[in-house]
Amino acid sequence: MTQTLAERRPVVDSVAPSPGPILSEAWFATPRCVQQLLAQVDRVDLAAAKPQQTVAGKSQNTSGGIRIIDIRGPMLKYAGFWTWFVGGVSSAELRTEIASAASDSGVAGIVLRIHSPGGEVAGTDDLALAVREASKRKPVVAFVEDMGASAAYYVASQASRIIVAESALVGSLGVLTVLTDSSLAFSKAGLTVYVVATAALKGLGVSGRPVTKGDIEELTRIVQAAGDLFVRRVVEGRRLPTIRARAVFDGRMFTAVEARELGLVDGIGSMESVLSELAASLRAGQRASPAELRAAIPTADPLFIHQAFSAHMSVPAAQEEWQRQGGGVPATLSELKAGVPGASARFRLDAREAGLSVSRAAALWHEREGK
Repeated sequence: MTQTLAERRPVVDSVAPSPGPILSEAWFATPRCVQQLLAQVDRVDLAAAKPQQTVAGKSQNTSGGIRIIDIRGPMLKYAGFWTWFVGGVSSAELRTEIASAASDSGVAGIVLRIHSPGGEVAGTDDLALAVREASKRKPVVAFVEDMGASAAYYVASQASRIIVAESALVGSLGVLTVLTDSSLAFSKAGLTVYVVATAALKGLGVSGRPVTKGDIEELTRIVQAAGDLFVRRVVEGRRLPTIRARAVFDGRMFTAVEARELGLVDGIGSMESVLSELAASLRAGQRASPAELRAAIPTADPLFIHQAFSAHMSVPAAQEEWQRQGGGVPATLSELKAGVPGASARFRLDAREAGLSVSRAAALWHEREGK
C-alpha cells in the first residue's frame, strides 16, 4: 500500500515547521497556484513519484549572440524537495544564469522567456535585482509567453523592456499567505496542542494551535511589508508613479492590451519578433549615451531619453521609437485636453509649446503626478 506525503505526516506536527515553504511562507503568486501546490503536496506518492524536470531555467544561445533564459512554472528559491516532486524553477539558479550571461562577452543581449504563475517571496527580490544589474550592462527583454503573474512580473519589471504575447495574461500583483486553524479538527480527534514558547507569537503556525487575532495581525504586517517592496520595485523598474502602481496591485489579471495601456508592459509581440527586433537593434549600433540621444532627438522629453537609454537603444532605434510614439507630431490643445484629461491647463499649454504628442504628454503628466 502506497503512502502519500499527507499520510506520512504525523497527526500532530512537531514544533519544527513542515518541510519546505509550501505550507507556511508568503507568496508572490496567484491563489490558484498556491492551492494547486498545496493539493499536489498531499497527492505526492513518495514510493511512485517521479522527479519533475524543471528545477532551473533552461537557457540557449541564438546565432546573434542572444541568450534565451526560460522562467517556467512556480518559482521557488532553491531546487530541492518541492521542485523535485511538483516541478518549478529555482530563483537562486536563475540568478546565477543571468549573472553569467551578463558577464559573458559572447552574449550581446538577454531574453527572459516567461510562463509562470509566480512563486514564493524568498529569492524573488534577489532575482529581480540580478535582472536590473544585467540590464545595466546589456539589453534584457522579458517576453511573457502565456502568463507573467506576481513574482514572475516582479522579476520582469526590472528588464529593459517587457513584451507580451497577444493572448498572454499579466498581473495578480500582490502577496498572500495561508494560515489554517486546525484546532477544532484536533479537538474532535480528542487531541489538545500545548505550545511551550518564550513568546506568544513564537508558536504561530503550529498545527492544532488556535489562530489568534494577534497571529493574523502579525502575518498581515509581514505580508504588507513584502507588498510594499513589490510596489517599490515596480515603480523603480517601470518608472511608474507610485499612485498608478498601487492602483494595479489589486490581484487582477490583465490582458495584453490592458497591461500595455496601464504601462505594465512596453508592447505586444511574439518570441520571433522579440528576437528579430533585439538582433536588429544590436546590429544597428552600440547603446547611445543620453547626450547623443538628446542631440539626435532635440524635441524628445527627459523621460523618453531616460527610457531609451535604459532600453540600450542606439540612435536610429531611439529615433524610430520616437516617431512610433508620435513624438514628431505636436498635439493641439483640444487633443491634449482629450488625451490627458487629468492635466492642468498650464501643463497642457506647456506641452503644446514644447510640441509634444498626446502619448508623450500623457507619459510626462503621469510621471509628474506620481512625485
